[in-house]
Parts: sequence; structure tokens; C-alpha cells
Amino acid sequence: LEDGSEDYWMSPTTARIPCLPQLKEMLAQGGKAKECLAAAQTQKKSVEEILAGSKDRWLRRLKMGFNLLIEGFGSKWRLLEAFAQELQSQDLDVCCIDGFDATASLPNFLRQLLAQLFGHHRGIGSLEALVQAVLEAQAQDSVPLVLVVHNLEALPVAHQAALSSLVAGHGIWLVTSVDHLWAPLAWSSDMLKDFNFCREEVHTMEGYEIELQGKYPDGPPNWVDPFTVEVSSKVSMGLVLKSLTSNHRELVEVMAKNQLEGRKEGISMPDLLVVAEDRMIANNLTKLRRLLNELTDHDIAVQRQGQDGSTVYALVAKEQLLRRLARGEMPGADDAQCEDDEEDGSDMEED
Repeated sequence: LEDGSEDYWMSPTTARIPCLPQLKEMLAQGGKAKECLAAAQTQKKSVEEILAGSKDRWLRRLKMGFNLLIEGFGSKWRLLEAFAQELQSQDLDVCCIDGFDATASLPNFLRQLLAQLFGHHRGIGSLEALVQAVLEAQAQDSVPLVLVVHNLEALPVAHQAALSSLVAGHGIWLVTSVDHLWAPLAWSSDMLKDFNFCREEVHTMEGYEIELQGKYPDGPPNWVDPFTVEVSSKVSMGLVLKSLTSNHRELVEVMAKNQLEGRKEGISMPDLLVVAEDRMIANNLTKLRRLLNELTDHDIAVQRQGQDGSTVYALVAKEQLLRRLARGEMPGADDAQCEDDEEDGSDMEED
């Protein structure tokens, strides 16, 4: 204890073990946090109620020269769209862009803005030139231009930087939202100065269906659905086997037959070499090892230790898929479905 006492007092306070009163206070704060969350859920306000109580204050902030950054729990798309309509009723020029949209492009957005508001139809190439063109056009207009950007953090960092330079110009206001906790980490000090944000914390408690539909128009990716992961993995195995040589596919066929014959733990390199030589897949150990390495690299086969301590190789597949591979057929999505049905059946038997 004497050796560690000096380190304890010289360490940052955040690295020290809290004393008993501090622990009790932290536990009490945790209970209060749960109470606040429950109260927030019971006192949820609609978008219309939030807008009615905030729109005048937000408009004053914009007129004072600040830009609005809306943060908080829940989708803010409907809230910003409603506020945009309110700004349009104030005879302001308002343009919206869904930053979360997979097809969103700030250069295309600025080109459309120039064409619709200022009548510019000439081709402008770079993003910097587009920003400069909007600044020059807006300098001749007395009506403020309001840019409403949903999910600013979803845009590329270079586009966010260009947008900060744009809203730093005269007569251009920005109303935007962020949902990512670490979004501000992408903003440099110059960007923060140009953005000149007034932060507003708003909890709409609404779902993100619109944002998900925009980001994944063809449906959610496979990694968010545990049932589609298996289908994807089996289909990818088929694609890999098709891209490999006939020797790889014949070797997989041999290994599948071996596992179906009862040697589920796999087959050793010497035993596999005997079969490979008979079927003229590989005539020496070096060629066989090269084929096996490529199968293991693509996660089609695994290398592990057998019961007798020797190294064995086995296919990563269940019986339904093994039967298909043993017939020399390629795996497909129906194999994954059959395996899922087998797993569901086994789970029901266990229950």
C-alpha cells in the first residue's frame, strides 16, 4: 500500500476508485436518470406541440445570425419539414436536402438551387465553384436563403466543410439535425466558427423509418437481420466455389463425402492426399496444401486438431448442405432455409 499511495494521489481523479459516499451518490443519480426517462416517455409531445413552442425562438436565433443545430432522441425529419413550411410562410426562400439519402449529393443540390432560385443554367464543375456561385447570387438578393439539411453528419466531411463556408456568407441560414453522437468530431475549428451553431435539444421520440428508407432504398442490409445472414453466407460460398477451379470443387466434394460417411471432425492431410491422387486433384502435398489454404482463406473449410492430436480439415456446413456439395452441386439460398428449419425444429424439441 505504501508503494501505491503516491501513484494514487498523483493519478487523475477519474482514475481513482470512488469512496462509499460517492458510490451511493452515483447509484442515486442512476435511479434519477431512470425516473427522468420514464417521465419523458409519459410526457412525450407531438411534433406540432414542439414546433408551436419553439418556432418563434428558433426564428429569432436565425435572424440574430446563428444557425440552428437540432439534436436529441428520435427522428427530427418531420419537425424540420414542418419548420421549413413555417419559414416559407414568412416569405423566405427555403431549400431542403436529405443528407441521409443514399443518392444525396451536395453539388447536385447546389446546381438545382442555382437553376431554380437564381436562373443559372451554365455548367459549374467543382464544389468550390458552386459554393462561390451561390454566394455571389445570394449577395444580390435581399431575401434570406434558408438551407434545411436533414442529418448533416451523413454527408461527406468535404461536403460539410463546403456547406460551412456557404452558410458563413451573407443572407444564408442553416437549419440542420444530427443523430450521431460523435458528429462534431468531424468539424474543424474553422468549420465550427463558420457554422456558428445555436444548439437546440429536442426529443421527438419518433422512429427512423424515413431515414432508413432513404439510406437503404433496397431494404435493410443483411447484417441487421440474423435470418438473412445465413442465406448470404451460403450464397457467398456458392459464388466463391464458382470462381475457383474445378480442382477446388472436386476437393470440396471429396471432403463433403468424407464428413457424410461419419468422420465429422474432418480428414487429415495424408488421408486426403491419397484420395486427391486417385482422382487426379493433386499429385503431391504442396499442391494439395495450396488448394486447402485457398479454401480456408475463403472460410469454406477450417483447420483444427483431431481427437488423436493430428491436424484435420473440415467443411463449414451442415448435413443438408454437405449432401448437396457431395453431389457436386453449388449451394444456394434454399440450403440456408433448410438449415434454419432444422435449427428451429431442434430448438422446439429441446423446449
